[in-house]
Amino acid sequence: MEWKRPEGTTLLQSTQIAPVSKKALWAGRILSAVPVLLLLLDSVMKFPKPAPLVEAFARLGHPERRALGSGVVRLGCVVLYGIPRTTVLDASGLSGCRGEGRLRALLARRS
Repeated sequence: MEWKRPEGTTLLQSTQIAPVSKKALWAGRILSAVPVLLLLLDSVMKFPKPAPLVEAFARLGHPERRALGSGVVRLGCVVLYGIPRTTVLDASGLSGCRGEGRLRALLARRS
């Protein structure tokens, strides 16, 4: 027995999406907004270069000029993640930012 989709439809049109309650929809939006806001704050705080950031970069052995580049990359990732059509594509970008932070923490422990 072979499955056939209805005539005149694409594969995406023939799949059905289960209805989502408004409560679940808002819960998902809030859970998505919290990390976006935190990452946005993190990326924007790299532009004015406050003293704790400069000290942390010095402690990790990174030049202060890398803060701006790191902030720009992270800001771009957050913006792309916030756009629903690009969320899946940018999940890897944000994972890379998290990996960068973990690598810096590991390198700081070694020195």
